[in-house]
Amino acid sequence: MNFFWFRLHSKEERSTARIIATSAALGLALVWAGSAMLIAEKRRALIDEKGRVLERTNSAIAAQTGQLFKVVEIFFVAADHWFAANPDADPRFDPGFNRLIEDFHRRTGGRIDIRLNSREGGLYIPPSESEVPLANVAESDFFRAANNSKEHRLFVGAPMFTKVWKRWIIPVSYPLHSQPHGISVIAAAISLPVLEGIYEEARDRPNGSITLMRGDGVLLARQPRVETMIGKSLAKGAIVASLLPMSPQGLVVEGRSGVDGKPRILSYRSVPDFPLVTVVTAEISDTLVRLRTYAALVLALALAVSAAIIVFSARMLKHLHAADSSRRRLSDEAKTDPLTGAGNRRLFLARLDSEMARARRYGSALSLLMVDLDHFKAINDRYGHRWGDQTLVRAAAAIQSVLRGADLLGRYGGEEFIVLLPETDQEEALMAAERIHGAIRELAIDTGQGIISVRISIGVASLKPEDGDAQGLIHRADQALYAAKGQGRDRTVLHGEPE
Repeated sequence: MNFFWFRLHSKEERSTARIIATSAALGLALVWAGSAMLIAEKRRALIDEKGRVLERTNSAIAAQTGQLFKVVEIFFVAADHWFAANPDADPRFDPGFNRLIEDFHRRTGGRIDIRLNSREGGLYIPPSESEVPLANVAESDFFRAANNSKEHRLFVGAPMFTKVWKRWIIPVSYPLHSQPHGISVIAAAISLPVLEGIYEEARDRPNGSITLMRGDGVLLARQPRVETMIGKSLAKGAIVASLLPMSPQGLVVEGRSGVDGKPRILSYRSVPDFPLVTVVTAEISDTLVRLRTYAALVLALALAVSAAIIVFSARMLKHLHAADSSRRRLSDEAKTDPLTGAGNRRLFLARLDSEMARARRYGSALSLLMVDLDHFKAINDRYGHRWGDQTLVRAAAAIQSVLRGADLLGRYGGEEFIVLLPETDQEEALMAAERIHGAIRELAIDTGQGIISVRISIGVASLKPEDGDAQGLIHRADQALYAAKGQGRDRTVLHGEPE
């Protein structure tokens, strides 16, 4: 578009070209800004929609998780009441208590194991076959929390890998009131696959995750499982450190997972009645899969509209350039002689008036040459008007070739030319006339039937104070021309010079 712009000559048309180019640039800017806004809005809408889905999912997950731990807590309370009602029974061996455990296993599908701990940390799995404990868990956090607590509530321990069953478990403990036969704590082992199965069905596909944390940030379970993170503390993460103290539930629109560091949308929620937090996430890249297709369509439309704007603007500028060329051509035709290319009489007289006014204002010289082709009628009669026209064209070109840039050649009529010489006195005008004679004498026009040799007569007049207008100066130059013709042609005569 700039190519056409720089070739425009009219100030108004260059201004119009700037308006077209500016409008095109603004149009392109609006198209691409609008496209960016549409894509950004679509991205925000997709993320908001996913956030709402995650919050609904997390509400269900927190309820399911809480229900599982509630079942364990209810059993613990029921067992504590049974011990109080049967103070002489040893829960490690008592058939009645074993039936209570079997009923619990049946109701929970055998997914949760019940254990007993003595005050010293001895571990028993009823029904026991010996008073010798299977292991000692005195240093375990779940045992110490329950054994040393004066509050009768459920405690959740850090995940443990059991060598007996070769799987990860979450230990849950509860302090007993009566402590029959030295048993102070009842505990349950919730297998991680139990929670992972629930979470796997509900998590966002393909890369979403569901995590269960303890209130202090210890990671209890995650699906998909990251083995190295089980039992690790996320206490320094944003959820535990910043968000939970402000609200028990919330949504992080674009955060980074403390487990894998990937950008995710996160919904967190405290599990009612338990020191647990569920975190449901979706990867940003999964959420924005639909954005790629949408963005491709928007960008394709933006490219099509941009191409249309560019093509339309280019055509407008091209038409503007064509109009400018036509205008200049018509302007040139209005000012120049169509045959020789010299200025026409109208242009010459306007320029002569202007130069005369300037010469008077600054006191500078000005001269005029009236040039006539000698015996031009004989050329037409002998060779025809086609060669007569060619002679005029070649003569005009020869004269123009020896003029200065400030000089003006005009066709005054027929075979007569007129030359304006600004800032030129008589002596310089005579020298210019001799240069013109020299250029003309070098012409030899081969017609095929003979050679045309051109000769000219020149009348010279210089501006005088008494010249009232251009016609007076032209008249004196014309008189000098007639004098040249009267003296035998092929010569220059200065007005007022004696014969």
